[in-house]
Amino acid sequence: MILIKKTSFLRSKKYIYLFTFCLIIIAFCNSCQSPIEEKKVSPLEKIKDKKVKSLLEKTFKKTGGLENWSSKKSIKFKKYFALFDSLGNTEMSVYQIHEYNYSKGEEINIKWLKGIKKHLLQSKNGKIKKTIDGKIDSSAKPISLKNTILSSTFVVNIPFNLLDEGIVFEHEGIDTLNDGAVVEVLRADFNPEAHNNHSTKDTWWYYFDKEEHHLVGYMVKHADHMSYVKNLSFTEVDGFTFPVKRKSWRVNKNREILYLRAEYEYSDYKIEK
Repeated sequence: MILIKKTSFLRSKKYIYLFTFCLIIIAFCNSCQSPIEEKKVSPLEKIKDKKVKSLLEKTFKKTGGLENWSSKKSIKFKKYFALFDSLGNTEMSVYQIHEYNYSKGEEINIKWLKGIKKHLLQSKNGKIKKTIDGKIDSSAKPISLKNTILSSTFVVNIPFNLLDEGIVFEHEGIDTLNDGAVVEVLRADFNPEAHNNHSTKDTWWYYFDKEEHHLVGYMVKHADHMSYVKNLSFTEVDGFTFPVKRKSWRVNKNREILYLRAEYEYSDYKIEK
């Protein structure tokens, strides 16, 4: 009888050791497993207004896809623009090469010729400089260089940069432009005093085609004037839609045209994904 009890005790002890060993193995295996990836939250989730969110979703899809745009490594294109005064005289015209690289931080290069001199405006990891024939342009004002970089990149990044921090939106319903185009209107207010990524304190009205959802144009209220910009033609490159020809007019608060202020033409878009 005593022997039976001793044998039962030994068996019980053996099972305890075996059970403990199994728990250790399970714990070890669990520690070796990759952690469960957190579900990615779309940047659109921060948009609380349902109408604004729906409009942005549609235009992102139409323009090439937010995820595709976010994963690009670089974008290059050529840009021509001319500025005119109120009498129609040409103030300036220039051809530029724009190169935006996002693979290692952020590097923006804008190159052009003025006469025979080579101009380069560069922003690299937040530091901005301008050179002429390789020498620092000491006459260039830092705030002017910063605004040039921000405005140049802002236009080509529309509509995807409408998810930038600090923009205050309001969906203003349906409107009809002077050429008869029916559009959804999205108002956006920018405040550089509160947000360093905003260049100037402006109000924008973005006009999206009511049926196709691409950006037809926009009106901007600056400190001392109002501009109305119309995308006249588009091109598709690697699934993304970009403007080819654009015009900008000075207008009054009712969007009535006062005079042609600028013409733009873009070409040779190249995207690296």
